[in-house]
Amino acid sequence: MPEFDRHVLYEEWRGGANPSRVRSGLAAYDTFAEALLRDEDFLTNNLDVLTSRCIPITNDGIMLMECKRERAARFLNSMAEKGLLGAAELRKAAEAYTQEVQVWHQAAGMAPWSGSSEEQRQKIADLTLRRKLSRLVHEAKVHEERAVEHVEKALKDLTGH
Repeated sequence: MPEFDRHVLYEEWRGGANPSRVRSGLAAYDTFAEALLRDEDFLTNNLDVLTSRCIPITNDGIMLMECKRERAARFLNSMAEKGLLGAAELRKAAEAYTQEVQVWHQAAGMAPWSGSSEEQRQKIADLTLRRKLSRLVHEAKVHEERAVEHVEKALKDLTGH
């Protein structure tokens, strides 16, 4: 039996081997939510494979998004405090990001990460859990869209365009 290489599996799962599967921005939310529901990627009892799924889902996905959006909310609030044109829109964007952080935080409490116990990491194979996570990703996207709209309005206020 060939030696298992979790880094190759991780790259293949996240789309590294096929650039047409890689998404960014708002489209990434849909791709993430859909990937969580692809049962064929989780039908295994192999803990190494399931752990490799936890890396992009929880470590590089949920937890990273929670941190990034929390920082975005802080930054936008700090810019709004400067009294710039568009400050009201910046505050609204910050609030949308704060709501998104709450969604990611909820997901982080449910999803196993690569350092979780073996029993916890095996739970990523559970379709019921992945459905809940997929719904939360869609919910986070709604807040992201709202935040982006407010940032765009703030930019118009700042630039006059």
